Amino acid sequence: MNHIWLRHFGQPIVPTVYDFGAGGREPTHPALLDWLAAEFMARGWSMKAMHRLICTSSAYRMASTDDPAQSSHDPDNLFLWRMPARRLVERGVRFVQLFHGYTGSAGAWDSHSNLKTNHTRLCKQIDQPIAGLIKHLKQRGMLDETMVVLGSEFGRTPGVDLLKRKVGTGRDHHPHGFTVMMAAVAFTALHQLGLDSHRLNRPGRIRLGRDYGNVMRGILA
Repeated sequence: MNHIWLRHFGQPIVPTVYDFGAGGREPTHPALLDWLAAEFMARGWSMKAMHRLICTSSAYRMASTDDPAQSSHDPDNLFLWRMPARRLVERGVRFVQLFHGYTGSAGAWDSHSNLKTNHTRLCKQIDQPIAGLIKHLKQRGMLDETMVVLGSEFGRTPGVDLLKRKVGTGRDHHPHGFTVMMAAVAFTALHQLGLDSHRLNRPGRIRLGRDYGNVMRGILA
């Protein structure tokens, strides 16, 4: 259980992961470790069940935002008052997905009304974080080996929605058109993920697009 906890939170309950003996350090949460071990046995030794239990817990779903009051008492976050921030890309994770605008249903970006007001507000929320992410990758010397792709919730038609036969203030869905940053290097993105666009055909289906594209090797390190 200590290993599983480490994989999800980035820090173990027992700091000396490979030494539970007399030479090891004491657990930060002994009661929690005992409870997890008991649950592991009660759930039929199912690791899948334990992963689900941890990932749906309130501890796992905490924000990683700093709190000066909490930080002054526990600067190393040993007692998990926030979710530990993890640098996934620097740790070698090949694919990292960030999602913005979750509301529990269609999402905040699904604007069928008040599109200008809604998207102006949402764009302000992601503008600086996206710029900060790209700047950070460049500062760390990782932008030459990291591809950043920004995609939309759904494509939008140039025409507006009609509300009660009157012109509305939103846009309808357009499933064949998406706003994507770096869309011109789609085949390069597939290449970087280890995928060959020539092998993505489905048996018995005719591929509509005949242009498989070319990898833009000039921009790759």
